[in-house]
Amino acid sequence: AFNGAPLFKARNDAGQLQPITARPEVTRGPMGNGLMVLFGTGKYLEPDDKLLSPQRVNSFYGIVDRGAAVTVASDALRNTVLTKQSILREVTVNRTAPNGDTVTSELRITTDNMLGANQGWYMDLVSPVNGYENEKQVTEAVVRDQRVIFTTLTPDTDPCGYGGTSWLMELDLRDGSRLEISPFDLNIDGQFTNEDMVLTNLNDGNGELPIPPGGIRKKLEGILSRPTIVNGEFGTEGRPVQYKYMPGSSGNIVVIIENPGADSTGRQSWRQVR
Repeated sequence: AFNGAPLFKARNDAGQLQPITARPEVTRGPMGNGLMVLFGTGKYLEPDDKLLSPQRVNSFYGIVDRGAAVTVASDALRNTVLTKQSILREVTVNRTAPNGDTVTSELRITTDNMLGANQGWYMDLVSPVNGYENEKQVTEAVVRDQRVIFTTLTPDTDPCGYGGTSWLMELDLRDGSRLEISPFDLNIDGQFTNEDMVLTNLNDGNGELPIPPGGIRKKLEGILSRPTIVNGEFGTEGRPVQYKYMPGSSGNIVVIIENPGADSTGRQSWRQVR
């Protein structure tokens, strides 16, 4: 393609090339135009990949392929051709489950910027609380229900730890914005209401509003793999939910109950007989 030239060269704002070590995911582009190529950057193959210095910021990208290379001028930033999404908040929230137990979740709130006429989007994997933590994305992403779902990896410099921690991120695949409703069942009741949102002041003049989180972390489970996703039912009422299963480097399997999305019900496939 493109006479041997790449569709896109991944570089951070410091001009450093960003390694891509997991297979990109490809789906239809916005409004059915072209293709959307989704991938993260980062490398976790050598001992130096655990070090905090030198800093090498990694990102997740959604590049629109309309049959022409997406280029960034050497004297310009990525946000001149790509929509920039950011991680705004990292918060810990407590919810009460139907059985009375307290459920604690570490969550991320992300931006909601529009794609517009840009040729894709990106999100730098930098904590708004701790700054650069050498976070990277080294597992294959999943495209499902108009979302892109991926896990990140933050290496643990403690040799007695589980190797690191992971965030499970869920974003709108078309522009990288946060979803309109929470993907996560924070109080484990099989429903998706304001109890699964986070009251957040985005400093936009609207005060505190219920905002859907875009990421969740289970720190005690260590590094998480690419999720296996199964649609199912919850409780005696048979509420439709989605289960994500992810083995962790702690030796346990993380199970997260999630919103199945509007595309999870109804006809999923068909066979044409002639």
